[in-house]
Amino acid sequence: MIHIKYTFKQLFFNLIIITVTCLTCYFIWIIYILNQFPTEAEFILKKFVFAYHKTLEGHTGPAYYYLDQIRILFGELIYIPLICTVYFLFLKKTRWQLILITAWWLIPFIIFSLAATKRQTYLLIAAPAFFIIISYSIFYLKYIRSKIKYKFIINIILILLILLPVRYCIERVKPFEMREGAPLWAIQLKNIHTLIPEGKNVILFNMERPVETMFYNDCIAYSLIPDLETIHDLQKKGFTILINDDSKLNKELFKHADNLIIKKLTGSTAEMR
Repeated sequence: MIHIKYTFKQLFFNLIIITVTCLTCYFIWIIYILNQFPTEAEFILKKFVFAYHKTLEGHTGPAYYYLDQIRILFGELIYIPLICTVYFLFLKKTRWQLILITAWWLIPFIIFSLAATKRQTYLLIAAPAFFIIISYSIFYLKYIRSKIKYKFIINIILILLILLPVRYCIERVKPFEMREGAPLWAIQLKNIHTLIPEGKNVILFNMERPVETMFYNDCIAYSLIPDLETIHDLQKKGFTILINDDSKLNKELFKHADNLIIKKLTGSTAEMR
């Protein structure tokens, strides 16, 4: 193993280079999307800005949300390495590397916990810090194992620190579950192009799977149901509006809308015939 020891000055200089490089890529991308896709870019950026004060898309949770979620991301025994790390911070000979690693996971942890919008994936920015802490704790437990009476307790903790995250990986991937190769919804989405007008700029509304719909078809799709003002505005811009007629759609809302297409695009095989 090659080990290179950097001075604090060298590390600080490298950090500046990394920061400037990341910010340069970030601002180039922001400028590009604001010029090429101004409406969509403005919508997405506003979502990020207001996500701290408003709950977006129903992603909410209590203040201890991330404290509960880390057990799913890194295993139930992740609390033991975290407690050990906090304990080491109060020792006289605390290494500055440990302080930086703790700040790496603790600062995002606190910031995201105070935000209104909460998602499990937000904390993955600190995942490397958690992995390093777990690794550090494993070596520390192996070191003190010979110094305590009940060694089997340490052995159980060491085994569970590795196996519990593996269990969650199996649950997420579900490798032993039989999956349908071509589900009904995918077949229907692939055939939607036969149900929509050709040669027109079509926008589909009330689609349960809007992203997948756009993947299989050359059109724009949304899960929401538009109001009359939105429909008229889009029609003035040259779009053809098509609303998916599912069993929950209230057609009375659109009785004053002209040139509006309401058609069943998804449903059971019998319904589509």
